[in-house]
Amino acid sequence: MNKQVKIEDLHPGDLILCKWFDASIDKGRLPEVPAAYDNPIWAIGYFLGVKGLKRQHLILGKSKLSDPGEWEADRIPIELIEYIILIEPQHLQKIFPTIRDELKKYRIRIPKGGWHKRLVKIRWV
Repeated sequence: MNKQVKIEDLHPGDLILCKWFDASIDKGRLPEVPAAYDNPIWAIGYFLGVKGLKRQHLILGKSKLSDPGEWEADRIPIELIEYIILIEPQHLQKIFPTIRDELKKYRIRIPKGGWHKRLVKIRWV
């Protein structure tokens, strides 16, 4: 059964669904209904870590490219995430057993303050 998790519970290679709210552009008359300003996105992919200098972003791998370390990935600002669902832990490692060494170099850095604001080290099972 899939369960809602916090970023600190994730490991690189976990298959996740992330609901977040994207920015958008309005041209013309602005909507009158407040809900019209929300732009929810449901993204599915592999958790690769959290990166960023001024703003922290969850890195969600969509496609693994042939060169080591190259991915097509979403960079989702942590502040815009509503929830994360863990679909399958360590799914990427099951498909690509040799990917572990590539993912080892990722360090999840989260600023101080709350569940999403502290340093979390990658744990390998």
